[in-house]
Amino acid sequence: MPPSTPPARPRARTRRALVGVLTLLTAVVASLLVGASSSPGWSADLSGRLTSQNPSRTYDVDTPAGTLAARVDFELRRDSGRLARRAARVAPPTLTVSLRRPDGSVVMSDSGTSPVRISGRVAAGSYRLVVRTSYPLRDRYLAYTADLTVPTASATPTPTPTPTPTATATPTPTPTPTATATPTPTPTPTPVTTDLAQESCGTWVLYQVSSVTDLERLRPRIEAALALPGVVGFSVRFPWDAVDLTGTQTTHPVLDLADEIARSAGKALSIRFMAGAHTPARVFDAGAASYLVDGARVPLPWDSTTGTNDVFLREYAAYARKLAAWSRAHDVHLLHLSWYGLDWAELNHGAEVRAAAGYTQTAWLQGHRELIDVAASLASASLAVELPLSGYGPLSGGQSAALADHVVSLVGADSDRFFVQANGWDETREWGSPDMTVEGQFDRIWSKPVERGLQMIQPDGYDWAPVFDRLRTTGATYGEVYLPSFWQVPGPTPAYDNNTEARIAQLEKEIAAFGATCS
Repeated sequence: MPPSTPPARPRARTRRALVGVLTLLTAVVASLLVGASSSPGWSADLSGRLTSQNPSRTYDVDTPAGTLAARVDFELRRDSGRLARRAARVAPPTLTVSLRRPDGSVVMSDSGTSPVRISGRVAAGSYRLVVRTSYPLRDRYLAYTADLTVPTASATPTPTPTPTPTATATPTPTPTPTATATPTPTPTPTPVTTDLAQESCGTWVLYQVSSVTDLERLRPRIEAALALPGVVGFSVRFPWDAVDLTGTQTTHPVLDLADEIARSAGKALSIRFMAGAHTPARVFDAGAASYLVDGARVPLPWDSTTGTNDVFLREYAAYARKLAAWSRAHDVHLLHLSWYGLDWAELNHGAEVRAAAGYTQTAWLQGHRELIDVAASLASASLAVELPLSGYGPLSGGQSAALADHVVSLVGADSDRFFVQANGWDETREWGSPDMTVEGQFDRIWSKPVERGLQMIQPDGYDWAPVFDRLRTTGATYGEVYLPSFWQVPGPTPAYDNNTEARIAQLEKEIAAFGATCS
């Protein structure tokens, strides 16, 4: 098991200059003036709302040395003031509360669903209590109440025993407590910058496992690939039902071993799960809508006689939140999520799902938009999420593009908190399309302001120079290459037997060259 607070991973170097986005955050200055007292601390109740226009509030705090604690309770409401129960049930809102020094460095911080708490000893000085959210609010807001407990200076002993401490114990010539009683809103420009593109830039070694045995068997091969210059880290893919987290379970042996492998190599880790036919039976037993493909139950993006989509959304969001929490605890900065899918995590708009009762393209799109809502609620300054826009079509007629638009509507243009991916990468394509006309239709997505990555279509040998040229021309931050491409000669199957020692050497050269552009 890894330690509860693992050492930080080395950062990947940035491929391109990161843009610092200067956001005016609403600041509420509350000067917490505490006099000499023998009581354990001074409390204040602070309340407000976070909106899509003002997703953060800052409170100035002056405190002596001691233990400072804050608890923030919050709930999601519509602009009308009514509770947004369904949205909160599908993707519970999250919030971050942090105590920061005047230079912006973090003293302590915590994120999660309501309530969120921080507590710890602080040195005497001036700080900022920041309450913020990256949850997609749109026509909703987070109403919060923060209970702040600030330590007070110990009373200075005096030789005069006074049984009744009165107002004279606070020799303030002008008692005007209005500054504390009514915090004055002051717009304070706060620079908000992220380096998630930097953390992800380069080539990832991709491999799918279902057990610890799978990982152990190929561990030497994984470690050899991770040692190559330009390789940013290990991207481990697994079926949801093989690495499920139920009840109070917060980790899994597969996750722990993958973390150990990447950490011992001094490289990053990203994790990805697959839903579709790999969705645990417990989700369908709980009432998730489904349809059958070759005898396997597959989640349906709308309600049907088999169940409701809400059940799948609830279970999906709960699992994704656990993976996000695990990622934050293990210094993982890129979390790949799954669509409803079929065999893979990619989009599935194939014949089977279109033949299911109740299908309309509108219902299909709405179900997928709701998964984007879940993903966006998990993204933060320390964790990027990803969903692929390639898959089993038809998808090039505007379906994938509509989902890209929804991503941008939630996280903004060119946000490195949300990546989209094309999983059909080879010498001539990124989308794995059946012909270049369809490929060109897909390529229109690259005109949208989305951060992007590419994944190789097969674990085989290729002419890697044009492969990596496509990575550059699409403006991708990273590429994922299957583990067998790094070593397996002959290839893994007769259908994918194009690997040679010369191609492996070429792959290593291209990875190093692309990695150099991350500096």
